[in-house]
Amino acid sequence: MSVLSPLTRSPDSRWWLSRQRPCMDARSRSRTEKLNYPSVTLIDEYGVAVTASSLGTSGPIDLSYPAYIPIQHQKLVEAGVELGHTFNTDAYSGNNTGTLVPIRETSEFAYLDTITGKTKLTIIIHATVSKINFKTKGSEVKATGVQLSSPDGTEYTATLTSVGNSEILSSLGIDVVLDLPGVGENYEDHTLTLLTYALKDGFLSFDALQYNSTLLAEVRGYFSAAREADSFVQQTALLPLGQGWLTFAQAVVDFEPIGQILNTSEIDHAKQLFETKPDSIPQDQFDIIKDQVFSDVPQVEYLLVPQISLTRSPDVLPASTSTPRQSTIIPNRPNFLEAEWDRWFLAKASAYGRKLLQTHALQEVLVSEETYPGASVQTEDQWIQYVKEGVNAGYHSIGSASMMPQEKNGVVDASLKVYGTRNVRVVDLSAMPLHISAHTQSAAYAFGEMAADLIIAESRT
Repeated sequence: MSVLSPLTRSPDSRWWLSRQRPCMDARSRSRTEKLNYPSVTLIDEYGVAVTASSLGTSGPIDLSYPAYIPIQHQKLVEAGVELGHTFNTDAYSGNNTGTLVPIRETSEFAYLDTITGKTKLTIIIHATVSKINFKTKGSEVKATGVQLSSPDGTEYTATLTSVGNSEILSSLGIDVVLDLPGVGENYEDHTLTLLTYALKDGFLSFDALQYNSTLLAEVRGYFSAAREADSFVQQTALLPLGQGWLTFAQAVVDFEPIGQILNTSEIDHAKQLFETKPDSIPQDQFDIIKDQVFSDVPQVEYLLVPQISLTRSPDVLPASTSTPRQSTIIPNRPNFLEAEWDRWFLAKASAYGRKLLQTHALQEVLVSEETYPGASVQTEDQWIQYVKEGVNAGYHSIGSASMMPQEKNGVVDASLKVYGTRNVRVVDLSAMPLHISAHTQSAAYAFGEMAADLIIAESRT
């Protein structure tokens, strides 16, 4: 579930919004999305609802709902209501506050499978682009092709060339085609903490497949036939019919603004924290973040655990190898807790997560004793220490090739072209300069749609 947050107060927001909004508005989305309405069962049994005002109806991306919602996830909806949260029936309209059921489809099904065998497109799997071939003419750099590492693991051994920070690249023995210091300089991610409770006996969860080999074997062996053993095996018989809990692919989520998490005095303290800007964040980006935090834009997401939706501290992702097939090493928890706001609010949001888990609704399915971090964590200082020891990434990485002015360490322009090159574009979330208060899949699709429009338009000129 992804929603573009309002970034309109930034003096440089045009670099982001002028290109992204046309790919996210209702008219454009009508050509890319196809809404599949929830079943009568979901509506009647689970209270799922949808308002289609912002959704497309004829595009390649299927927007659908799980055929089944396990009871613990139903209880998360009830828990939110118990604490005064709303049930959001139109999260794609631009307001993702409240509890909602995410709807996703892989780009392979939506885009690739629809054209496979119908075009001259050749797909090479398990191959790595080891080098872009460049031709330099004056001050302009043009890509003329790419070279691949073989799918069988054969390494490409010729001299590497690259675009990026010349000091880092030269230290690794990589020839610099274009010095662009902004490459890797604005990496951002959502941060994640975990609170662990056990399910009561009789309630099923996918984590059982990780430690119960017998159960896993039963799942693999009985997808097509019913057994009168236990409730789990009975569920496997429903899978080929598109029914049952094995069809459940995405948790219920709950996005909340700070007003739901903090009391009045805590909000006043939050304002004090925002009087100091971290050194690594440019002033205009800091102003955007501050505006979002205090404008009811959701700042935390709960999937039975809390996940911060906007906490971010830019970091550098330095190259660490000159061998194409070796992975660049990302620093451990890169600057996640640099700002005092990050540490303090993540602690507050985690403590609120305990409150959510201890509602009457969720206590119907959860063992009351908290497994982690446990009842010994009570004070603000203890929660902050828990955050410091356990914070992790939400795997929504963005920003290392940001669409920003070059003088502000931008890497690509408003057409997604790498500065200083004629024809190299970055078409993924690394071009997104500032994080959104949402999951990132829809934004990734928007980049793809945007790039397609740009490339087609350019080819016709």
